[in-house]
Amino acid sequence: GHESERGMVRRRVRRRRRGRHAVRDRLRHEEDVEKSEGECSVYTAHERVIVDTLRRRDVDALRRHCVEDEGGLGSIRMRRLVWPCLLGIDGSSRDAESDGEREEEFVPRHREISQVDKDIDRSFTRFLHVAVDAGDVDSVRERVQRRLHRIVHSILNRHEELFYFQGFHEFCEILMLVLDDAMALEASERLALHFVRESMRP
Repeated sequence: GHESERGMVRRRVRRRRRGRHAVRDRLRHEEDVEKSEGECSVYTAHERVIVDTLRRRDVDALRRHCVEDEGGLGSIRMRRLVWPCLLGIDGSSRDAESDGEREEEFVPRHREISQVDKDIDRSFTRFLHVAVDAGDVDSVRERVQRRLHRIVHSILNRHEELFYFQGFHEFCEILMLVLDDAMALEASERLALHFVRESMRP
């Protein structure tokens, strides 16, 4: 009893520390990019307010920036910094490779493989232009669909209690366009388990 409670507390503390370190590292990376690229990448006044809020880990204020500010967070690089903080993730969760199978060996093992594959085949018809040049969309689509396939199927493999619903892949799709794959997987898994779980019940 007491041992398990102490273990849970220790894990929570470790997660908080990792979260603080992850935010610090992301901010340092952004600042390094600023210095290397010069004035063209300096934060706008609006972005500076968001970054200062992020440094304070003021999640309520970050939510208000998302909802109330004209244009929301305003840019992909701000979303890349803020979304992990809002979702309480730090990139330390298992990535797709750590499920024990390389890309070419990965096998979906859940009950709704066919429906997921159909939806993924129809994915990236609306949002891909945000991340790539218009002329590259067709060549990039197949590659990002493979990455999306791995993320969605990994979540359903890990959590047999979850039932896929049509449209869940679009949440994952948007997260993929902003975050790297490991962070997108962790963010999508957090969404499934804590934000849209009612929609993924039997």
